Amino acid sequence: MRYFVHCRPSTGNEPFLMHQNGCVLFPDPETVELLGDFDGANEALKAARSRFGVAAGCRFCCPECNVPGRSAAVDGDTHADVPNGGPPS
Repeated sequence: MRYFVHCRPSTGNEPFLMHQNGCVLFPDPETVELLGDFDGANEALKAARSRFGVAAGCRFCCPECNVPGRSAAVDGDTHADVPNGGPPS
């Protein structure tokens, strides 16, 4: 799957958001940077964090890595299969 990073966070303290190609919340194409092709969102998030610092996955297309401080690929969390983001109720 191809992943992109929104390079213009809405405020100074928000993480850069990572999106999969085709996400319903995909930002303006002029504000994203291609991250690359990865086998999964956690692998892509690890690359995003090494490149952009604080990053998180989109709650719709990458819910398994939506929380800025968590990622199985980054901190060894074995519960990455439990979504910690998602659509609002």
